[in-house]
Amino acid sequence: MSNLQRHIIGLAVAAAAAFFRQAAADETDTQLWSEVKLTSHWTERFDVIAAGALRFGEEVSHRERTSIFLGLNMRLTPEFTLTPGYQYIAHTPMDDVRSHESRFSLIAALRLPVERFETTLSAGIEYRLRHEQEDTWRFRPRLKLKRPVGPDSWKVAAYVADECFYDASASAWSRNRLFIGFEKLMRRNWVLDFFYCRQHDMIAREPDANIIGFSMRFSFDNSASDSRVELPVE
Repeated sequence: MSNLQRHIIGLAVAAAAAFFRQAAADETDTQLWSEVKLTSHWTERFDVIAAGALRFGEEVSHRERTSIFLGLNMRLTPEFTLTPGYQYIAHTPMDDVRSHESRFSLIAALRLPVERFETTLSAGIEYRLRHEQEDTWRFRPRLKLKRPVGPDSWKVAAYVADECFYDASASAWSRNRLFIGFEKLMRRNWVLDFFYCRQHDMIAREPDANIIGFSMRFSFDNSASDSRVELPVE
């Protein structure tokens, strides 16, 4: 294992430990997130993405959010991807104060292979048009470490990721999400992603969330499936 690997893994473990110590005593909510993502490969450099997602909160008793996403993957190099996108979100909380928003985003992602590890650094900026709320910008940097586990025949990879949110309306870092998950190649064009996420809100009064989630990703062109950089969970 190289020194760079040791430093990256050490930072990830230290951040995870500090995060869980800080959030352990807080009030929590259990949530379930689900997503289906379809990717159509047009050329060697361009993909079209469509995704739909449901989120259940209040101890997985109530559907709180429904969303759809449309985007375009632009691979400027095999390691660097730009993804402009649009997302529509409908919020349906328990108090029945329904709202909706539109998000316009641009995500830059850089994939750096380090021996058997794959490190992905991404940074997203999004403009949120919110119903009966102030419109705002948000910045979302993310680090993901992924490594194959088990025999090659398993086609399974484990990963850890951390994402922070900077909210321009509050002029502060407002949220952090820590992910631990597994990706399984089910078929040549079908990947199943199963994960646990701990979400910590830094300035809002929302309880921290323990999230169990899964994502099913389908590609309409097998030849490009290994070259894509996956987008953060929205």
